[in-house]
Amino acid sequence: MARILPNGRRPSGCPVAICLGLATLLVAGMAHATTQEDPPDGLPAGPVFFAPWFQTEVLGDDNIFRRSEEQQQLFQVDGLEDSDISTTLRAGVTAYIPIRVSMLELGYEGSTFAYKESSFAGTDRHTGNLKFELNFSSFNTLRIEETYTDGYTELQQYLDPDQPDDEISRPRPEIIRQGVPFTSNAWALEWQRKVTGRPGWRARVERSYLRYRPEELPVQPEGDEDDQRIPWNDYVAWDVEYEYAQPVYRRGELTAMYTGRREDEFVPGGPAESDFLRREEYDALEIGFRGLVGRRQPLFARLGYGRFLFRDVQPVPGTGELQQPSNYRGLVGNITWRLPVGGLSNMAVNVNRRPLASFYNTNYIVNELRVFFDRRYREVSRWGVNALASFNGYGDLISTETANGVTTGPCAVGGTPVIRHDRNQQIQGYWEWFVQSRMAVRALAAHTRRNSSCDNGDFSSNAISLTFRVGWF
Repeated sequence: MARILPNGRRPSGCPVAICLGLATLLVAGMAHATTQEDPPDGLPAGPVFFAPWFQTEVLGDDNIFRRSEEQQQLFQVDGLEDSDISTTLRAGVTAYIPIRVSMLELGYEGSTFAYKESSFAGTDRHTGNLKFELNFSSFNTLRIEETYTDGYTELQQYLDPDQPDDEISRPRPEIIRQGVPFTSNAWALEWQRKVTGRPGWRARVERSYLRYRPEELPVQPEGDEDDQRIPWNDYVAWDVEYEYAQPVYRRGELTAMYTGRREDEFVPGGPAESDFLRREEYDALEIGFRGLVGRRQPLFARLGYGRFLFRDVQPVPGTGELQQPSNYRGLVGNITWRLPVGGLSNMAVNVNRRPLASFYNTNYIVNELRVFFDRRYREVSRWGVNALASFNGYGDLISTETANGVTTGPCAVGGTPVIRHDRNQQIQGYWEWFVQSRMAVRALAAHTRRNSSCDNGDFSSNAISLTFRVGWF
């Protein structure tokens, strides 16, 4: 039986971005008639280049579900152990199809994991993606993207030890539970003009949806219904971005950017008209600089005014309770500065402030400081240390939930309700050995700690992992 999508429509036989991508191929002759200067990195098979890869990771964590000591003692969940060892297998392949100076990419990634002690309803995940980039002789670029994922939720553990992206704009997601089936889809259309030394611009629109499928979970024994907590609400969202860049003295460019998001959230397993929960609206107008400062220190800075609003908030299903929304208006921004420290070493500092959504009708303000250090040895190995410190807070009083979804009442200290604030610290070190050009081994150790203004909100975690990668990763 055909599944109803979050917008209430049945899925069509051809996803939007794929249809657009195939249609665009028909007008590829409009692109500048030259050959591809640099062939894609992969295994050639006629006009197509294939880039397969495989990765396996073994990880041990003494508090894998990030629970406080009180929560571990009070709430025991069958089939889940706080201290556990996991093994994750991931494999994928990307096909690159050059079309004159344009490029079509088709990719697939599959993953599965297993725990030594804990067990879950499902462990696999499958992702397909399409990216078509059409370059014109007028220096305009049209980009079409689509990503479709079907599988089960994973536990978000710690930051990627690789160097940060200069365009970081959103913090990593919060911790979520494992083993909940879901489907997500996102397609995007982007048009940009970029000429060295000339003004440029970029416009992007994206539509995405996320739908959990709780009806596929096994029936829980009476009293254990909360053991399979749904991590988030279903949603349908539209994102819009526009950026203008003005060159400055050949050292970089001044930028002005607008970011907007409209997200309708529904009860997991919907949506139907009666399952609507709320609408989230986010708007930000920022100005910034992207380029070099000093001799060769890349800097990306963006500061501005943002707002995060809740609209049409509905009562909580089953309780009838209506929590009045708490909105945010104020400073937002992101700064990343890369510092050369000599030789083959690199260092980067990132500061980020953003309002995020929460399970409650109140915003969650994230203030983060991240420091990355990386050093290579003769292109054979590298090691690094990454540190994170953040101060985050809710905009209003909330309820506190344990790791298995049991509500313990409002966030309080000694029985007195308080607004929740969290201080997070994390430090990790890693070493990577490049056995061959297409083979690497990585060892990583991480310590994570949270201190909360709420009772039972603290936790600490220690983790070590060993990862083997082979292919075009």
